[in-house]
Amino acid sequence: MRFSTLPQQLAQIKEWGFKYADVTDTSDGACLGAEYGFTSMASLDANPFDLKRMFETYGITMTGVCAHANLLDPAAPCRYGTSQLMKAVKLAALMGVKHVVTAEGEPQTPFGKNLSHQEAIFSVVEKLYEPLRLAEDLGVTILLEPHGYLTDDADSFAEIIERCNSKALGFNLDTGNLWLGGGDSLEYIKRFGHLIGHVHWKDLSEEFVPLRGKIFGCGMSVTPLGKGVCNVAEAYKAYNIGKYDKAISIYQQLINCCPEKQSKQCLSYIKSKAFTEYLNQEYDKAIADYLSIKDIMADKTVEPSISAYAQMLDLLSNCYQRINDSIQSRKYEDLSLKLREEAIQTNDGGNPYYFFQDKLSDIDNIINIYDTRRDFRKSIDFLKIKIDSIMNHTEIPDKNMVSDNYRRIGDRYVYLYDSENAHRYLNKAMTMITDTLDGYTYGGLLHSFSQLYKKYP
Repeated sequence: MRFSTLPQQLAQIKEWGFKYADVTDTSDGACLGAEYGFTSMASLDANPFDLKRMFETYGITMTGVCAHANLLDPAAPCRYGTSQLMKAVKLAALMGVKHVVTAEGEPQTPFGKNLSHQEAIFSVVEKLYEPLRLAEDLGVTILLEPHGYLTDDADSFAEIIERCNSKALGFNLDTGNLWLGGGDSLEYIKRFGHLIGHVHWKDLSEEFVPLRGKIFGCGMSVTPLGKGVCNVAEAYKAYNIGKYDKAISIYQQLINCCPEKQSKQCLSYIKSKAFTEYLNQEYDKAIADYLSIKDIMADKTVEPSISAYAQMLDLLSNCYQRINDSIQSRKYEDLSLKLREEAIQTNDGGNPYYFFQDKLSDIDNIINIYDTRRDFRKSIDFLKIKIDSIMNHTEIPDKNMVSDNYRRIGDRYVYLYDSENAHRYLNKAMTMITDTLDGYTYGGLLHSFSQLYKKYP
């Protein structure tokens, strides 16, 4: 494609019929000629809302900020590294974008080229340390993309993930880059699929076969997806369907067990049908079914469970998330939060079939949402509500359960860099289980203490 400015690129993307795009080319500071339209890059130091407004003008949703750094060569003003990654994280956060994509880069200096394997891993982990701390605080995830001899090797990739030890680190699957560097998309999906936050679907032609494992970086060609050598079809199936096959089977059984299949008489049928559609990635159908349930539940002749309604809204939110409609996803997630809070305060509106475990489940769902949003103070508030509920439920509360939730509070204070309260609640957890010595709970608690002392020796 010929040289074009950012507005020209966005106009072309819109003309092609696409609705989503990465912010791919970024620069640090000023770029000569930017004032006259002589650049295709966005500055990390510019007003982020100008960039956001530019995308909105063309009806394009930003899915991520690409910030491919150099994590193996020594830091220098002329190189794109830790400092620029932190700027990219701030830019993404201010624009409401959840993902920043980066890569190890390919060393250009004698220093970088002569690093041992372990020295190279240390270099990557060290340069990611501060960006990941910032990302955790801002609710952004840094996605490491296979783009070099370390990240194209599954074991080395796993070691980097483990040594970074950050909830703000994820994985950007790039089928072209990974195949070109000698990696296997199916293996990566199997091992790291839970970390995938974004995907670059690429395919390469036969002419790249002799180069595989010998060069790294941008595996790109004009080969249509599924027509090349990168096993894109198999990777797509593994990523999108493979992990849901058992759930689909179970929900299909539920549908078949339902005696009535008229909408108003059988809400469970529609919910099951919609969720099956969701798992099959038929998101438009699923959204339509969930909205019909919403209408049915608004009918005064039907008295739905508040908690069940919240569950439906969660699934609807997930559907919108899958099709990258973050505004609608957040809208229904907020509604779900309000309903779950109402359910735990009112015992689901006085529902006699709303049992204690249902209440705990609703509390856990609320905690999970706030954890995802990195609002750990809210998570702590509801963990305390959960503990109070457990303590008041029976005369002899489950000490291991209480201890585990004290531990969870301590973990979140670690994330908040509040060592005093982290110590306080982890010690509470330890005191609670000293007389039971439950192996799982005790082991989890020891791990929490280890994470605390890593940050506060």
